[in-house]
Amino acid sequence: MVKMLIFDDFLFEPITFVDLPWSARELLNRGYIQLPIYQPFDYTPGKIDEFVEYHNIVLKIEPFRRSHPQYGIQESLLAFTSKDKLARLLIPSWLPGQKDAVNELMLQNDHLTELIMEVLR
Repeated sequence: MVKMLIFDDFLFEPITFVDLPWSARELLNRGYIQLPIYQPFDYTPGKIDEFVEYHNIVLKIEPFRRSHPQYGIQESLLAFTSKDKLARLLIPSWLPGQKDAVNELMLQNDHLTELIMEVLR
């Protein structure tokens, strides 16, 4: 599994950070990957054909290389897409510095949900 930063292909701005289920070598060899994106379908009365919309997002994988004075050559991979709005729907991974805060927020959310459920009973 590889943690990958996804950039907007036109603006070179970061969109999101995700875990991809391939090795770095496999991603580099492929050059690009396609990921499915599922969106809830807007329900319209009388129309029950589809409950989920399916989209595909293509990520172009490119190598990134820099020379660090202390650590020497450092290499990584970056992903680029032209579908920035769809990329925002991917399940994000959290950076190491964010994990504690996110976990704390999730615990608080669970606690508040339990309190609301107790009040509603």
